[in-house]
Amino acid sequence: RAMKLDSSALLKIRHNPGSVGAMIKAVSAELYSKNSKELGSVETFGAIEGFNVKELATLAGVTEADIKAIAKKLGESRSVTLFTGTDLMRYKEGILALRLLRDMLLSLKKKVNILPMLDRANQRGAWDMGVHPNFGPGFEKTEKGLGTEAMLEAAMEGNLDTLYVVGEDIAGLFPDATFAEIALRKTGYLVVQDSFMTETAKMADLVLPSGEFTEKRGTLTNQEGRVHNIGALLSPPGEARTDHEIFYELGSALINGFEGEDAESVFEKIKNNIKSYSHIDMDFSQNEEKCGCMITKGNGNELTMGTLVEETHELKGGGSFTLMTGNHLLHSGRLSSNSEILNSLSGEATVEISAEDGEGLGVSPGDKVVVSGNGFEATVSVRIKNGSKSGVAFLPEHYTKAPANRFLERNSAMAQVTIRPA
Repeated sequence: RAMKLDSSALLKIRHNPGSVGAMIKAVSAELYSKNSKELGSVETFGAIEGFNVKELATLAGVTEADIKAIAKKLGESRSVTLFTGTDLMRYKEGILALRLLRDMLLSLKKKVNILPMLDRANQRGAWDMGVHPNFGPGFEKTEKGLGTEAMLEAAMEGNLDTLYVVGEDIAGLFPDATFAEIALRKTGYLVVQDSFMTETAKMADLVLPSGEFTEKRGTLTNQEGRVHNIGALLSPPGEARTDHEIFYELGSALINGFEGEDAESVFEKIKNNIKSYSHIDMDFSQNEEKCGCMITKGNGNELTMGTLVEETHELKGGGSFTLMTGNHLLHSGRLSSNSEILNSLSGEATVEISAEDGEGLGVSPGDKVVVSGNGFEATVSVRIKNGSKSGVAFLPEHYTKAPANRFLERNSAMAQVTIRPA
C-alpha cells in the first residue's frame, strides 16, 4: 500500500500480498551472487544457490530490476536498519527469509538493526514478560504453549475446560469470525476481563470489568524497548478494578502468600527475573536506556527450499481483489472504536483501493461499494489511494459495521473478495 514515507523513500516497491518472504529471498540471492567470494564459504548460505532471482521476483510481483536496485543499495551501505511489519511476522517463511538476509549482511561486515513494528501498544512489553506461546520471560526458551488459534482448536474438540481472556476481543478480531464464535461457545467456562462489552464478553460466563490505561499504574515498553512509566489519572468507574487488582485478588485466593500487592513490587520482580529490565528504575518518568534486542542470531538450519513456500494471492482484477486488513491510522484493534472523538475523525467504514482499480470500477472517493466474500458482504465507502498496488483492497479491522474478520478464513491473513458499486 502507498504510505506517507513514500515521499522520502529512494525506492518504492510494491510486492504482492503475502509474498514479502519471496522478495527478501530474491534480494538475498542477488546479494549472494555479487559477493560469492565472501559468502561462499559460509555453510548457512548454501541453500541460496537454489534460489532463482527472476522466479522469486515474479512470485513477489516485482521486477528483477527492483531486486537488483535493493541489493545494490544494501551492498553499498555500511549499516542497515530493517523495519519489519506484522504482515511479515504472520508468516514463518518471511521470518526465515529475514534471518537469512540479516545473517548475510552481518557476514558482509555491516552493522544490522532489526526493529519489528508491532501493531499493539505495549506488545513489546508483553512479549518481554513471556506473554507468547513460543518463549518465556526475557525471550528465554521454554516449553511451547498454545497460541490463540491452538486454544480455539482445543475448544472445538471439547478439550478446553476454561478460557480466561484479558483485554482482547477474539470474536471481533480473530481471522475467521465464524470459527472463533463456535469455538468460544464450546469452551467449558469463558471468563472475559475487559473495559468494554466486546463481542467476546457478550459470550462469556463471567465478565470482570477492568480499568483502562488511564486508570492504572505501571509501565509501557515501546517498539525499540524503552520503558515508560505511567500513572493513574482516574479511578476505575463503578465496581471495575485495575487488571493488577483482579490478578492479585485471584492469586491470593488460590495461593497462600501470593506476592505482588502493588505495581512497584511487581516491577521489582520483573527487574530480578528479566535481565534487560534489571537497570530500569520505575521512579523515572522515562528511561533512556533500552532493553535488549528481540531477535537473536540463529544458525539458519531451518532454511530449506521446502520450508520457504509462500502463501501468495494472485491479483485477478476485474472486480476481484485480495483483501488485507490491519490498523487504521487513528485506531488500534477494537478498543479505540469506543472513542467518540476518534470515531468522528475517522468517519464511516471505508475500503481502500488503488486509483487504477477505482477507475476500472467507475467509482470516485466517497462512493458506496459492496464488498463480498466468504458468504458475507458489507456496504462501505471507497477510498482511493494513489500508488497502491492494483488488485489489493484494504479494510481496517476496527469497523464493527464492516468486520474485516468476516471475510477471512483460518490460516490466512488475506482473502479474495469482490467489490462492486452499490
